[in-house]
Amino acid sequence: WIPLFVLCWYVVLTKPSILMAIASAVTLVAVILCDYYYFFYCVVMGGLMLVWYGVQQRDLLFFLRRKHLIPLGVFVGILLITAGPLVFSLLLLNARDPLWGVHSPVKSSLDLLAPIIPGGHWYFAQLTEPFWSQLTVNIHESSVHMGISVLFVLSYVWLKRGQCRVESVRFWYCALIFFAVMSLGPVLHIWGREMPFIRLPYGWLEAVFPPLKMSGAPVRMMVMVMLSAAVICAMGFKMLLQNSAGGRWLVLLLLVLLSVEYLPRPVPASQPPVPPYVRILKTLPEDGGIIDMVSRPTLALYLQTIHEKPVAFGYVARIPTSVREEERTIKQLVRDNDYSTLFCGYHLKYLVTHAEEQIAKDDQSPGLVYQDSEV
Repeated sequence: WIPLFVLCWYVVLTKPSILMAIASAVTLVAVILCDYYYFFYCVVMGGLMLVWYGVQQRDLLFFLRRKHLIPLGVFVGILLITAGPLVFSLLLLNARDPLWGVHSPVKSSLDLLAPIIPGGHWYFAQLTEPFWSQLTVNIHESSVHMGISVLFVLSYVWLKRGQCRVESVRFWYCALIFFAVMSLGPVLHIWGREMPFIRLPYGWLEAVFPPLKMSGAPVRMMVMVMLSAAVICAMGFKMLLQNSAGGRWLVLLLLVLLSVEYLPRPVPASQPPVPPYVRILKTLPEDGGIIDMVSRPTLALYLQTIHEKPVAFGYVARIPTSVREEERTIKQLVRDNDYSTLFCGYHLKYLVTHAEEQIAKDDQSPGLVYQDSEV
């Protein structure tokens, strides 16, 4: 949805119409239904394009002119009705009940060399493992290699920008540089090492827009860098193809190189083992929830699809402070062997714990349903 929104928004600015305004709003709503990060990036990209168009037209108040006022008004109106409640609810929740689980912007920043050196998802990743194994971000987020082929075309278009017939070419470079700098986070990282003496402007963006602190993953802004690079490369390939026979051969060479550089590793397939206690839980009466103190939260959610009973703990990206405190309370009740409160207060009936844990032996102690050497 990101490229489609950017395209629609571009058309709204350059050839305004109510129809394209509706299309822009609908695609932006589709973005927020997928990801809050991407929604924010699209809003920032839209703002940059708004400023660019105003500077280009030498009229920073162009959006107040009749030509743009009605389409932009329709766009804002639809957005307030649709995406508005989602954004407002998120901000209100964070203000009333601050969210936990925020990433560290320092650790989740782009390494300066990551766009140049292939990451852990490359087919020949073992060749570059000395680099990506040193990064503080996991390979799923740090694998943002742009490729020598793409960097070559970016350089070519910039050197030949005077011959480019697309008026927005300079804007796409500005957008690319802006998001690239922001993705570096508050502190520069080179080869996995933090350079604390080199402060970057990401902190200013957090100061201007405090809700950004809920994200804490600057490296994800590389998605907009890739989009900007793709648009510029489209211009570059067109220029090369129109240039000469040599240009067409160069395009073929670049495409072959790009294919090698972007060749992904096969996605590993695995079948997580299902512990015997999960099979037992599936056969038990469905009259209460489960406290699983053995499996990590993410795995517990997978196992829940098998035993199909409600669980006390799970994993979501962010949890409100009140939920975090409630989880602590439940875990303390388990440590205190207060089973009556767990059942009567929380309707939790089944406790899964390590075999070596001591279970209280009194009138309130739970009945043993299953036991093996581990659980």
